[in-house]
Amino acid sequence: MSRIWLWAVVFELMVLSPLLADPVEAAPGRKGLASVKPVGKLVVIIANRLLLSDFIDPGSKLRNISRIISEGAVGLISPNSERPRTESAVLMTASAGYRCPGGDFVQEFYDSDEVLPTTGERVAAAFRLRTSHAAPDGSALFLGIGPALRVLRERGIPARFGAVGDLVHRAGLRCCAIGNADVDPIDRNRAIAILAVDSEGIIDVGRLKVSSGNFECVLSGNVSTLADSVMECLQKADLVIVNFGESTVLDDLKLHFSELAYEAHKRAVMQRLDSLVARIIAAQREGLCSGMMLASFSVPKNGYWNHLTPIIIWVPQTRARLLTSPTTRTAGLVAASDFPNLIEHLLLRRHLSPGEIMCDGDLAEVRRLDARVYSNHTLVLPIAWVFASIAALSMTAGSIVAGFRLRVSQPVRSVISYGLLVSIAAPLGMLLAVLGPPSIVPYAGLMVGVPILIAILVRSGFRRAAAAIIFGLTALVIILDAVTGCKLGKFSLPSSFQLEGFRYYGIGNEYAAVLICCSATLVIFAQYRLRVNLALILGLVVTSVLGIGKLGSNYGAAASAAITFGLMMVAISIGRYRARHVFLAFVAGISIAVGLAWTDWALFGPMSSHGGRIIGDGVAALISLSTRKALMNLRLAVSEQALNAYLVFALFIGLWFWRVQPSVCELLGSDARLKTGLKAFLIGVAAALLLNDSGVVMAAIMLGMLAAFLLYVVLEQGYNAENCGS
Repeated sequence: MSRIWLWAVVFELMVLSPLLADPVEAAPGRKGLASVKPVGKLVVIIANRLLLSDFIDPGSKLRNISRIISEGAVGLISPNSERPRTESAVLMTASAGYRCPGGDFVQEFYDSDEVLPTTGERVAAAFRLRTSHAAPDGSALFLGIGPALRVLRERGIPARFGAVGDLVHRAGLRCCAIGNADVDPIDRNRAIAILAVDSEGIIDVGRLKVSSGNFECVLSGNVSTLADSVMECLQKADLVIVNFGESTVLDDLKLHFSELAYEAHKRAVMQRLDSLVARIIAAQREGLCSGMMLASFSVPKNGYWNHLTPIIIWVPQTRARLLTSPTTRTAGLVAASDFPNLIEHLLLRRHLSPGEIMCDGDLAEVRRLDARVYSNHTLVLPIAWVFASIAALSMTAGSIVAGFRLRVSQPVRSVISYGLLVSIAAPLGMLLAVLGPPSIVPYAGLMVGVPILIAILVRSGFRRAAAAIIFGLTALVIILDAVTGCKLGKFSLPSSFQLEGFRYYGIGNEYAAVLICCSATLVIFAQYRLRVNLALILGLVVTSVLGIGKLGSNYGAAASAAITFGLMMVAISIGRYRARHVFLAFVAGISIAVGLAWTDWALFGPMSSHGGRIIGDGVAALISLSTRKALMNLRLAVSEQALNAYLVFALFIGLWFWRVQPSVCELLGSDARLKTGLKAFLIGVAAALLLNDSGVVMAAIMLGMLAAFLLYVVLEQGYNAENCGS
């Protein structure tokens, strides 16, 4: 066995060496910010509660917004905050550059010369009392700093808000916050100011009272006053963050309007936003600023978070491109936590690294991304219930037929077999459906229709081997997709997490489970003399594909794959394995995963995968991540969706252990090494459960697909036996 492990390590290094030597340019080292000469002044306009469709104007009435879209860099913002996902949580995440929760405390921003409406206390005095810091004249102050820090500390979040303000101050520059979404003097919405504050709760220049007024004043708009304040503050600050509050106020009052009136008011609001953009364009021509950013960090309040929100960066020297980031590695997509990095690049670096925040592409690609994410969010539950119903019905019916050895008619047996094959082909079908249009109806049709078509074609030509062929095709497509950039996997419905911010690139846990299960099952049921070599080859390929940062970038799954195939090699070679083999397999699997993550960090630094960056952050970050994974597994295991799944498959599980298991044992016959290999696979399932943040999902997928495969083989064996007997 020592020779097998030695050759495995050697071959692993041979596979990894050319892939790790990827000629992608590593990120340049981070310079001291104080030594970087600022490019110029930057204006950031935040117009919350707007979507990409609101900015795209087919009639060219929004001429200035259309101009910065056509000339600038466009993208969508993923709200990668802590749950519950709210406007305040996303803004806190953008302020800290790290996943954060929100709270009402983000509204507690005031100009230093204001008086608190509830107590009559002067804001500057209240701030000094709460923080022991003196308030600079003309500043804006964050009175919610205490609750904000307490929430971050209670959640164990190793970050503080104010990343933008701090980096601007380190460079010797100044920040300004202008405007609000006040409806009346008591009901304030000044959360946007969190983007400009530093970690001490201070904004250098504050103009938060600009839009204060009554209902009628807000709807008629005073954008000229807002624009005048921007021009004034550009003389005093280098980063000016403007809250265009009219879009927020209008959305708050949406229920008070008829649909026709609301659309009319919204058109007027968008025209005023366009005029504000025009003033910034004119300021750039006059040399007052170098460019602007226009962004929305929240969706319409009266809906729910089913869309990504737009962001546009306009710097005249930059040709039209799409935004991206090391966090997402996706053209046209940035995360809310990328906001400090975007500001740093735009404000402090004259030359932008192409791979860091921008890439080639056009607006049509962003619109497809928006439509795909919306369709996935809309269809995830309906499609899940469709395939869960097919799987539950076919597996339960198949268990009854196989377990009780019932003689049923050929049409009934065929329906059950097709149901099992459709269930097995569902991951492949949903992967291939991404090649089609993103609109809901054709996309849903492809996700359901492709697995049915695959099942019909494969079963009609290769009846007995149909399940194995589908497993082989699925594994092959996942591997090829990983090698070509995971362009299918990251947008496929099971692994589309652009709205949740769990994973943006690589192979998600769902398809990692499918890949490990399909590959391991092919090894177990291969011809006897091929099993060891096939286990070695597939083990190396699957572990490499899952664990290399430029491919699958899924280190928990890579460890699970190494454990699974390592134990299977032992089981198939010597016909058994001991506790020490299991222990050594876990040690080796975890070591391989950590080694791959460390290698990615060593080669690419800040441009490495999320696992590589965690390794770079040290042991404390690794322990924190492991704790979060364990807690997430626990939440998933007892969630409402999990309980519903348990109920749907309860009858099948009971029948499996009561009646079907003996039939499976008969299928395996006297091949002890095959049985031991199957048990080794179950150890791999346990590893997937323990080592991944959604390990419950991984384990369920691996067990479910294996059960469907075995049930199909048992049914086909029974059909052949009946035909031979007759």
